[in-house]
Amino acid sequence: MVGPPFLIRKARKADLTDWLILRRLLWPKTSSAAHRKEAALWLSTPGCVCFLAFDPKGRLAGFLEGRARPHIEEDWREKVAYLDGWCVAPSFRRQGAARAMLGVFSRWAKEKGCRRMLSDTWTERTSAIKVHRALGFKVVDRRVHFQKRLGPGGA
Repeated sequence: MVGPPFLIRKARKADLTDWLILRRLLWPKTSSAAHRKEAALWLSTPGCVCFLAFDPKGRLAGFLEGRARPHIEEDWREKVAYLDGWCVAPSFRRQGAARAMLGVFSRWAKEKGCRRMLSDTWTERTSAIKVHRALGFKVVDRRVHFQKRLGPGGA
């Protein structure tokens, strides 16, 4: 389904209130203070970008946060674009907002010298996996992340 044309532009400080609503939708366990701090970093860190999608009425439809990385673990010679987070508000899904933001991010990444775009999601987020595949991504790896709490003395 194709919806209205979306205006895609870089996020500004004035967008913070609406942007944070969508960040909380994507990462509900993160505190409001942490969201504010992270959003401020996206606005001020070179090599990082946040694009916002607006519908014709000016309503925020989605966001995409990404960055240019000097390399990936598997290849230290190649600069890559990394899609750190993206979310489209439920009422705007399946209307082209994600595709439009991804297109703008792709052009930004190419201008930064990136030749590939990477992203990740959790294995149980089947809808996110479907969206990635629909937008041209392919699964290249699955990982298990480990954590061990350290007690006093580092043991």
